Amino acid sequence: MQNNRNRNNRNNKEEIHLPSSQILEKFEDAVPNSVERLVEMAQKEQKHRHDWQDRYLSSHNFSYRSGQLFGLIYNLGILYLVYSLFKEGDKSSAIKLFVINAAVMVFAILFTTFERRIFTRRPEKKFKNKNRNRNNRSNLKNKRDK
Repeated sequence: MQNNRNRNNRNNKEEIHLPSSQILEKFEDAVPNSVERLVEMAQKEQKHRHDWQDRYLSSHNFSYRSGQLFGLIYNLGILYLVYSLFKEGDKSSAIKLFVINAAVMVFAILFTTFERRIFTRRPEKKFKNKNRNRNNRSNLKNKRDK
């Protein structure tokens, strides 16, 4: 399955986020070979995270597609039942069943559209902006005091 992390463009160069070089030097002074072990640990953790995310995305895609397939089968069955009831002369039951099914479908479409918008939205950077504004205020106070 294809996912949103296109690893083919990375040329197999994984980005590893480690502490600054001064901190790494202190680690190396305290425990020999610690930096090498930290890099190895970070690589293993990143590989584990990518494997887990791939399994999650595959499972999510399977569940989403199977839900669509079963929804289609369900609706085709309901439409066949409505057609059979209408053809046999029980028009009021056929119309009631059709209206109930249509209402359920409209609700399901609205709910899934709303849910998709919530879960695909990127997080807002409210806190970053607040901190930036807070820092600017403190910088302005320091400039005024000088």
